[in-house]
Amino acid sequence: MILHEIDAMKFNELSSAEPDTSIFQTSYFSDYMKAQGYTPVFIEALDDAKTCVALSCLYEKKESFFSGKLIAKVLRGVLINYYDELQFKEFHLRLKEIGR
Repeated sequence: MILHEIDAMKFNELSSAEPDTSIFQTSYFSDYMKAQGYTPVFIEALDDAKTCVALSCLYEKKESFFSGKLIAKVLRGVLINYYDELQFKEFHLRLKEIGR
């Protein structure tokens, strides 16, 4: 599984194909979060056949004024097949690797 960053338009295009998506999983909500001081990061996960298998929008923000650490939020979860346990676990492991 390969994770990479995509732009907001591509994220909206891919997430609109998912029937269970919500406004929280679109770039439109990211405009609101930007006003709250967060930086949106749109992530796409590709399998070995280069097919999109998961999408996520992370919202990053500095922990505090004095700290250099970033915190990241994922609102309403990620767009992934939650029934495929192996894929779900691999996605989260790779997502953790990005943050390090």
